[in-house]
Amino acid sequence: MRILLASLLCLAACSSSNTPREICANGTDDDGNGKTDCDDPDCAGQPACIVDAGYWGSCTKCGQPCTKQNECFGSNVLDERPVTQCQSPRKCQSLNEAVAVRVQYDTASWTAVSPGILGVITTRWVSKTAVDGSAVTCATVSAAANPDAGALHLENSGRFQLFGIDVTPVQPGPVPNPVTILPYTGSGSDYLIFIETWSGGRDITTHLPSGSRRSFGCIETGAPVAALTAADDCVRDGGTCRTVHLTLPAP
Repeated sequence: MRILLASLLCLAACSSSNTPREICANGTDDDGNGKTDCDDPDCAGQPACIVDAGYWGSCTKCGQPCTKQNECFGSNVLDERPVTQCQSPRKCQSLNEAVAVRVQYDTASWTAVSPGILGVITTRWVSKTAVDGSAVTCATVSAAANPDAGALHLENSGRFQLFGIDVTPVQPGPVPNPVTILPYTGSGSDYLIFIETWSGGRDITTHLPSGSRRSFGCIETGAPVAALTAADDCVRDGGTCRTVHLTLPAP
């Protein structure tokens, strides 16, 4: 009886110690339970997985102090999916579930424009609630936009919160062709889409526009800004791959 009991205790202890535990920031399901990194209960409360008030996930600077969103960016704005935000209590956090949608731009308004004028499109998903809690509208964003301050002028202002940002080169040619992109943004609603077109190319290091702004536009109502859900994701198996139709702002 003692031998059997000892064997059972050893079996339980040995199997427990040999079970791999989740490593919380390597992008791998280490313990094979179908949950990766911060989605795994093993990572609850770990430094790489700061989770507050429903916020989720890990990011390059999650948990670090911040006063505005751009302080939470990694090496470039395309590293965050969705874009990391600076939220009370003023720490960098990754919000919402990442959703990749297909965006198709109608470029008809650029058919008469000389080659080289249009080089890059920036597409932003901007929260309708500002950092200070005030309402954000297309008029608010358009008035605050200052491209002379650089391509990240909205982020650097410290006033706005982005769910996602995409910087897309446009193929050169005498007549711009319709553009299809697959950007990432956060799930949920209560956002608007702010669009800018830029001359020049895209910086190889930062991925940001290197030219000057040629036009801008904004959408805050209608089908393009309907609530985004996990089912809309074009990357996840079983998703519906939502397509958002936008018009490139005329020069």
